[in-house]
Amino acid sequence: MIIDTHQRLFEGSYEDFIQQSEKDLMLVPTKQIKNILGWSFEAGYDHPFTHGVLDYAAQPQRHPNATRMHRFYEHFTPKNLMEVFFNTPDDPALKAVPQKALEILLSTSSKTLLTPWAYDAIPMGGFAENMPESEGSHFLGPVSDRHLESEYRRLIDIYNSVKAAGFDVDKQTDTIRGYFLKHDDEYRFIVVGGNHRVGVLNALGYPHIPIQMHPQRIPMVSLDSLMSWPQVQQGLFDPLLAKAMFLNFFTSPRRLHQWQF
Repeated sequence: MIIDTHQRLFEGSYEDFIQQSEKDLMLVPTKQIKNILGWSFEAGYDHPFTHGVLDYAAQPQRHPNATRMHRFYEHFTPKNLMEVFFNTPDDPALKAVPQKALEILLSTSSKTLLTPWAYDAIPMGGFAENMPESEGSHFLGPVSDRHLESEYRRLIDIYNSVKAAGFDVDKQTDTIRGYFLKHDDEYRFIVVGGNHRVGVLNALGYPHIPIQMHPQRIPMVSLDSLMSWPQVQQGLFDPLLAKAMFLNFFTSPRRLHQWQF
């Protein structure tokens, strides 16, 4: 149950939500929400937070190392951004992209997020309880046992709270925030902050998630403005590669190839 005592939730189109200033939250269907690497949070797909919570719900005494969350971090261990987004340069989505243009993905560490529509690169290492980068990132593996347990315990705390009392948007210390991608009539909301809560809400079967626009991100990105995307303008991303990365967020939800949940 979403609790909105102060009536902060906007009802209308995404474009209108971005333009208005009266209400700061909006409900977005869970199936339209992805993390910054393009992973769906929906149960049945491979997001580690959602499945970590589901494993806990099924067996509360389960050790973090015995969860599908742990298995995700064991198997999804990309070395560079090519492996993060496309696995290999032979991915069919890259067929039209010149080989030379792929170098930016091959040479950029997986611990550094760089997308063509972002102003700056974003470090992806070290998050839970001020973990150092050496202990991993909650977006990809490997992670240390200490980091895994910290993330797992955080998810459990949120799960128990939401299950007992619902999700009160006014009691969040911060909000689930991010930005939209738009392609034709389809939308994706990319979560920048609040990944744990999105994983919990998906595990609990919430059909919609209350989101807020991130003040430091372009609110809505579409191919119409591709040539003005920051990293395209700077020449780091070939337009064809930029388009392929964008469309990657609109394909079927990603799965790990090596194994299945």
